[in-house]
Formats: sequence, C-alpha cells, structure tokens
Amino acid sequence: MYQTRVVIIDSDPNSCRRLKEQLNAAGHIVVADVGDARQGIRYIFQTQPDVIILSAAVGVQLIKLIEEHRVAPVIIICEPYPDFIAELEKSWVFGLITPDMNEVMVDCVIQLAVNNFKKLCRLEEEVRGLKKTLEERKIIEQAKGLIMEKKGCSERKAFQYLRKLSMDHCIPLAKVAQQVIKLYQK
Repeated sequence: MYQTRVVIIDSDPNSCRRLKEQLNAAGHIVVADVGDARQGIRYIFQTQPDVIILSAAVGVQLIKLIEEHRVAPVIIICEPYPDFIAELEKSWVFGLITPDMNEVMVDCVIQLAVNNFKKLCRLEEEVRGLKKTLEERKIIEQAKGLIMEKKGCSERKAFQYLRKLSMDHCIPLAKVAQQVIKLYQK
C-alpha cells in the first residue's frame, strides 16, 4: 500500500496530536507536525509531502505560497462556516477536515485531495502543451502566409517548402517558421 506523506501545520497541540494518531492509524506517514506557518513552510519545502493539512487558525496566506509552487494539495482543518468556505473556493484547498471527523472520513478526504491534485497537475500540463502547440501553429500559419505572398505559391506549396527546410536542416518546423518570419519581415 502506498503511504501518503503528510505535513500538519496546526497551532493547537491537542488537535495536532489527535490528527496525527488518526493519520498513523490509517497508514499515512506524518513527516512533520508543527505549530506555526514559518516552520511549516520550511518542512514543506524540505520534505515535499504528498498532502499538507493546515489549520485555518495558522493562516490562509500560506495557501497562496503553496499554490504558487504547486507543492501538494492543501486540506484545511476548521469548522465549516459558509463565509469561510466561500473564501476557500478561490484558493488551493482540496478538502476540509473538521475536528470531530473520524479516521475513515479523514482518510477519504486525503485520498480525494491527492487524486484531484494529480488530475489537476496533469490537466495543467496538458493545457501548457496545447498552448505551446497553438502558438507554434500560429507561427507556422504566419510563415506560410509570408511565403505565399513572397513566392506567389499556394498554401500547400508553402507548407511543403517549410517542411522541406525543417527536414533538410533537422530543425523543428516551428523554429523554421520563426526564421522565415524574421527573414521576410526585414
């Protein structure tokens, strides 16, 4: 069984101890349990945990830093107040644990958070790849347009010309297109 590595940041020692016992009983590894945000950040970047459980009392500003670096999903420990939940919807929070939750529910929240985090990271990577492909297509289309204008040829012939240059020089098509744009825009 895969053991999830967890960092707990909670200023309440009793809550922290109880949560740590629940996590250990569920088979998770608590790599650090600290009471303040500064120590927590240090442990987060040193240990690269699979999930971060953060008390709402410690401070929600910490979530923004974790989000910037995409370290791990954040789960908040708090009572579910509607206003606070609405605030969390805009942040890097993947789950909520209440102090009275049992071990099974805590385990479910952790598993869902980790799985959703992985899905989100894959989707972000896919979006980055699609954006890059789209930008490359735009550049290739622009280069084809310039070749068609300068050489008076069809779109098909312009693309064949770009492709031949790419293959002859072992350079990616998008880079050849950039060079053609630079050459013809002088």
